[in-house]
Amino acid sequence: MARNLPKPGAKPAAEQSAAQGTDPQGFDVSGASTVSYITSFLPGDTKPTTMTEAQLNKQLIDMSPQERIAYATKLKNAGYSVGPITGAVTKNLRRSWLTAHSDLQTEIQAGQALDLNTFLQANAGTGGASKAGKSIATSQINDTEAAAIVDSVYKDLTGQAATPEDIARHTQKIRLAQKANPTTTVYDGTGRSTTTGGVNPTELVTEELQGSDLVKAQRTRDALTLAAQELGGLR
Repeated sequence: MARNLPKPGAKPAAEQSAAQGTDPQGFDVSGASTVSYITSFLPGDTKPTTMTEAQLNKQLIDMSPQERIAYATKLKNAGYSVGPITGAVTKNLRRSWLTAHSDLQTEIQAGQALDLNTFLQANAGTGGASKAGKSIATSQINDTEAAAIVDSVYKDLTGQAATPEDIARHTQKIRLAQKANPTTTVYDGTGRSTTTGGVNPTELVTEELQGSDLVKAQRTRDALTLAAQELGGLR
């Protein structure tokens, strides 16, 4: 059954303005801050993770060249036209990056539990002739995505934003867990694949935070609020 998730955002602004993420005026040329994408909804998540087009552009630009090469290769294998893979932020790479997120959002809204990595892995081989085999990949979450996930979990469970120290601590733990739990993708040679392993960052942060004093305090506040509301209703 398809989940009741937000409607897809508008077409990527990068399709309307070629140099959007690298404009010297910042990341809001062509209204990119108002275009929102669902970027992740995995088993165990209570709600999808979303990012604006401006945040996605910044995420791509903030990557190291090695990270961009890795993503460009995955995008190309999934059928996206990324142009020459050099590690640089090119027009073709950025357009493919945004288009892939738009396609990812469509699949999540259709009921699939995915993030960009699992989406690209599931579609690997559609960009050309595929071969049967197995690949093992270790993901490393970038600072922008990690901060968004940690802050979202903190707001949900504690009612307050995560501090920079909280974000740094959880980001390090996510990366250690990702290093210890690589994803394994098995290709059958016909374009289909099966992926196992990997880490759900939202689940990881949630599990670690559940027993904390911050969460206990929020539960106490919630209970007191509920009790006050019930008492008020009896008057």
